[in-house]
Amino acid sequence: MQDGADGHGWPIAPVVFGGDFRRAQHQLLEADVVYVRDFGHPESMTDEQLKQLALVAHHVYGSTDLAYHCLSVLATRNAAAPDAPNRYLTALD
Repeated sequence: MQDGADGHGWPIAPVVFGGDFRRAQHQLLEADVVYVRDFGHPESMTDEQLKQLALVAHHVYGSTDLAYHCLSVLATRNAAAPDAPNRYLTALD
């Protein structure tokens, strides 16, 4: 399991890692996930959908990388200022 991931792992018995029977390696027992529309294909999304996704990503989920990605696509479409993605990152500091 990846460090920092929000989830709970559990090893498959009877294996024990490092003397700790609760230490998981690759088995994810439970996790909270959010599914978003396939942002890898922004051409299937309208400008308004990308704007809404950017807002939800930032304000609800704290996913600044997804918000930045949406702003980048919007900037290339001239639906946001060309420097909007970089101003967004600067504002995060």
